Amino acid sequence: MAGYFLMICTSRGDMTIPICEVPGCCAPAQFTQKNKAGERRYRKSSWVRREYDAPNGWCCATHHMNHLAKQNSFASTTQWKNSKHPYRKYRKNFCENIDERLGFKCTTTAPPQELIEKLIESGYYEGHLQVDHIDGDPSNNDPDNLQTLCACCHVFKTAIDKDYLSPGRKELGLNSNGIMMMVKTA
Repeated sequence: MAGYFLMICTSRGDMTIPICEVPGCCAPAQFTQKNKAGERRYRKSSWVRREYDAPNGWCCATHHMNHLAKQNSFASTTQWKNSKHPYRKYRKNFCENIDERLGFKCTTTAPPQELIEKLIESGYYEGHLQVDHIDGDPSNNDPDNLQTLCACCHVFKTAIDKDYLSPGRKELGLNSNGIMMMVKTA
């Protein structure tokens, strides 16, 4: 068994974070939760111990997600995430604004396919094509209310239609950027 358990210090200086034990990875292990004593816990995976003869099985978020995607028979983390998403599965492989539905024609050129594939493999690429809710209501996932837009057209459409102000965002607990808001409870 290789003795390569590494630790790094955070900027706080009083806490150490284990490093992912997948060979060649330098990322910190994924934070999972705090235990009852308030100590931070990090992801340990039996598959990392088994496949890499790692002493602890520390695993970063990227390797954990890649493992889950492969375990569920998906070629990439992005495909796996999209399959579980309520509307990303309706995403097309082109910007639908090529028909000038937003009052201007999309002229965005996609990145080269080999670059896209490389980014997909890394697990960091969510895609330059996004699913937009035509009526601006993020809770209305009817396929007839969804359209695929490139990131550029989506930003313009959101600004033009003021989708960031739609009441559906508040009901879902989303802020104007579509991110979950922290809600203070009693």
